[in-house]
Amino acid sequence: MMLPDHIAFGMLLPCTFKRFRNLPAILISVLASETPDLAVIFSGGPGTIGYLTHRTFTHSFVLAPVFCILPLLIIYMILRKRATNTVPELYLASLLAYCVHIFLDLITPFGTQLLYPFNVIPYSLDIFHAFDPAFLIVSVSLIVTLLVHFAKRRPFGSRLILCFLGIYCTYALGTAIHKHTTPNLIM
Repeated sequence: MMLPDHIAFGMLLPCTFKRFRNLPAILISVLASETPDLAVIFSGGPGTIGYLTHRTFTHSFVLAPVFCILPLLIIYMILRKRATNTVPELYLASLLAYCVHIFLDLITPFGTQLLYPFNVIPYSLDIFHAFDPAFLIVSVSLIVTLLVHFAKRRPFGSRLILCFLGIYCTYALGTAIHKHTTPNLIM
């Protein structure tokens, strides 16, 4: 998935629960949703040979509980006075966002090494392409909507969150059904 997709889900996850609709929880979640891709800095950016090699140890459900501590520490050290959640709650938000990032990369054709270091086989559900324009449009719309709400200090309504969740789920279901019922034509 693309950077905006991960950021959108990083913003959406804490907003789904009223208790986490605060700046520290949202920032921790957004940072955690991008942490697995930090290895790209060292392996090369999109279009380079090493780009997909970043989906190893940072994209492992086995190591996620350790790596998700980093976003928690960074944001909590800066905004601990504004935190309304406990540290375990913020850790849970970080872990959830980190794991959703892994899941989003799992549904692409390239997949991830989910069980690294115990198993280095890449797994893929192959539902979406890594660049899906429709998914990207929904993600960018979500980011803009949430930023506007945040800038105007308006609360994120549950209807707004459910609307975006519904759009994502409907699109995912439709894409999965289409992909698995349409015959592959080889020319």
